[in-house]
Amino acid sequence: MSFYYWNPTFTLDSVEGDILQDNDVHSLYIRYLDVDWTPADSAPVPLAPFSYGKSPANYTIIPVISIRNRVFEKLNPASIPAFAANIYARVRQINETRNLHNQEIQFDCDWTPGTRGKYFSFLREYHRISVQSISSAIRMFQLRYSDQAGVPPVDYGVLFYFNLEETDSGNDERSIYERAAAHHYTPSLRSYPLTLDVALPLFPAAREARDGEDLFEIITDINLHSNHHIRNLLFFDLNSDNLTRYDRNVFREALARFN
Repeated sequence: MSFYYWNPTFTLDSVEGDILQDNDVHSLYIRYLDVDWTPADSAPVPLAPFSYGKSPANYTIIPVISIRNRVFEKLNPASIPAFAANIYARVRQINETRNLHNQEIQFDCDWTPGTRGKYFSFLREYHRISVQSISSAIRMFQLRYSDQAGVPPVDYGVLFYFNLEETDSGNDERSIYERAAAHHYTPSLRSYPLTLDVALPLFPAAREARDGEDLFEIITDINLHSNHHIRNLLFFDLNSDNLTRYDRNVFREALARFN
């Protein structure tokens, strides 16, 4: 079990720390950087860089870099090596503040059939210069339409069991899980060729369910279609407002139900 940490500064409060300790969590996927390319820009622009307010002692950290799809729409293929090197340097810069050394990194992108070539080239180039294990977030539409979207050249994917529509709007409301919509996507788990973890949503805007039934119904759907090839369960994200929606034993119960 693991959690995503999406706040811009790492400062675990008592609720967050207790959840990690109670559930024997040893790894965190931390949002290090967003990258965008707005109409006013002439190149990709890093946004909202992450900082460590306190040391992440005792946790294995997997940085997550979120790259908007329009970056790859505009990026010249010849610029991909320089772009990858720039991201690599920025990750190292953040790590140096706490003398951290990552063995793994994750990229999150709403890539489409039209941008998959450049995104996949970027992943290969980043792996070449970093010699790290690389994972990619997999959106639900990328799962369902993998024949068009392609399968990224990474060590494994993390299926974001939310973000049900193909969009580059930046609107977080798109992230709310709807079971009726998800039913159209889960059968694709049976044939997806990449090893997957799965991330379940803990959004405060979602319906209240302290007993975890909203999470358990997702797990039931996943178990039905996954052929038991999903490795690990993650939660999005580690935030007190999200965590206090649930009873303390819900996360262990969710893991126990997960095949």
